[in-house]
Amino acid sequence: MLGGGFVGLEFAQALRRLGSRVSILDRNAGLLHREDPDVSSALETLFRDEGIEILLNAKVEQVSGLSGESVNITYEQDGDTKTVQGSHLLVATGRTPNTEGIGLELAGVELSERGYIKVNERLETTAEGVWANGEVAGSPHFTHVAFDDFRILRDNFNGGNRTTSGRQIPFSLFTDPELARIGLSETEAKGKGI
Repeated sequence: MLGGGFVGLEFAQALRRLGSRVSILDRNAGLLHREDPDVSSALETLFRDEGIEILLNAKVEQVSGLSGESVNITYEQDGDTKTVQGSHLLVATGRTPNTEGIGLELAGVELSERGYIKVNERLETTAEGVWANGEVAGSPHFTHVAFDDFRILRDNFNGGNRTTSGRQIPFSLFTDPELARIGLSETEAKGKGI
């Protein structure tokens, strides 16, 4: 498993409980590196106790082979080059919007530096009469957020004036036990002096 974020952890635990040997490689110093350190540490302990190998600070240098047959991942960790082998590879290292080369510029739709469609708080793009919602608009990558974006557009199309400003986003991790939060994490709150 490449990636120790939400998707990587959900699949890693599920696959381990279905009987697979699982290794997680993550380039960060901890799993769920944006969460509070105690949360990350507790998940690491839980996963190690379940027999999941966790390789942190692992910078992938090369992947070879064919997933479903044999895969070798060469990575650098603490100045040493190491290799892990498996039969399958699941890459859960984030998402990239599929916006390049589809002619958005012809419609006057601008993209952000990361390739997401630029929208305002009403989900209007830079082109009049064109809206975007969900992940392609840079909203947090959760199904429930994309559905809320839809509700905002639906209401605005019907004369409303809803925005994404100030909405609280529930974060949920479907592991066992589950992890969920809404609003600022403890680390984010301390960073803001709260």
